Amino acid sequence: MSPVRHRALTVVAPIAPGKELAVDAWLRDAKRELQRALKTSATTHFARWVVLPPSLGEDGQLLGDGHQLAFESNFDGELSDHVAELRTCLGPMLDDAFRHVRGYPGSDDLQVLVGFFRASSLRTAAYYVAHGGLSVPVIRGDAALRRAVEARLGELSRGSRVQSTGSLELARDLQRVARSRAAQDGLTLGHVERGLDLRPPSVWARALSRPLSVLAAFLLAPLFELRDEWIRKRQPRWDTPALRAQRDLIGREEDRVDQNGLTHLVAIKPGWYRAFALRVMVYLVTALADAGALTGRLGGIQTIHFARWVAMPDGRLLFFSNYDGSWEAYLGEFIDKAAVGLTMIWTHTVWYPKTRWLLLQGAKDEAAFKAWTRAHQVPTQVWYSAYPGLSVGEVLKNAEIRELLGAELSAPTAERLLQLL
Repeated sequence: MSPVRHRALTVVAPIAPGKELAVDAWLRDAKRELQRALKTSATTHFARWVVLPPSLGEDGQLLGDGHQLAFESNFDGELSDHVAELRTCLGPMLDDAFRHVRGYPGSDDLQVLVGFFRASSLRTAAYYVAHGGLSVPVIRGDAALRRAVEARLGELSRGSRVQSTGSLELARDLQRVARSRAAQDGLTLGHVERGLDLRPPSVWARALSRPLSVLAAFLLAPLFELRDEWIRKRQPRWDTPALRAQRDLIGREEDRVDQNGLTHLVAIKPGWYRAFALRVMVYLVTALADAGALTGRLGGIQTIHFARWVAMPDGRLLFFSNYDGSWEAYLGEFIDKAAVGLTMIWTHTVWYPKTRWLLLQGAKDEAAFKAWTRAHQVPTQVWYSAYPGLSVGEVLKNAEIRELLGAELSAPTAERLLQLL
């Protein structure tokens, strides 16, 4: 089976003035219904609706076109097919979710709706997928196959047949169960070709096509870091009571399931240098992460399913992540294993912890980094996962089990299969 192409959709559109509370309330009330409806989607891995507030810039001024509604999804295939499926799955709720968004045309005409999504979508600066090439049906099917063979293994264990059966014979028994289940439910069995889905847009690649761009970004860094220090001592306090209240709200709503979603929005520092250096650093981080994409690791972290940075036209940097475990564990792993990469990107945003040479210090200041992350984290009204009980490690393990079950078994492959179960 050829690999599917994963894509990232980031729709950001202004909410009519004074309607942001109505949008927030409706999304929170309809959250369960939206999640249930999305379960019928065969292309959507993760999705969310989030109301984006204006952000404080370096000078204390607000950035952003009032409140905006963001809808983002990680999906398989073409945008037009994905939008058509969303319209079918969500029905009238799609129009209800976007009712107060300026310029929303309604869902009656599919081509017009696709045009709205396309026109309102923002380009992704950097995109990461842990399990590239695996579609939603394949991931769900892999989990079902594993449950079936583990149930069979449990039956054999209760009958004491496991101890008296050789590994190859036992693996072939499990293979017969898997083939029967795959034929019965139309599941994939065997090899699915994996593909990389971590690709910077060509405009960003061109920023690195001249080595002088990279050299200039690093050589100029000390001058602008001195400016940051001067600004840091004079800028308004950013840890306001409103932000602390927002942090408390987010803390109460997260860490309730095996997976969680993070939405982070922060202003980019003003000036040509930060815009230029951010492009170069995003490309470098993307290229470095590329080496780990096939093994489900971003900077050594194996808890991130999908993640991406989006540079907004109003001078802010938007970050979406879908990850396993708790916020504290996730941020701790970020700091321990990917602090340099995070600092290379986020040092170009306001109030980021003190950095040297674009990549030193920064996220290594754990307390400051966690406080900064929380301060710019945005509450997510609706968050959806197509496979909420599966970690990145389990998705990859299930894929290997499926490949072994569909392969010609030998003593070594049989041993490997039994080790995984």
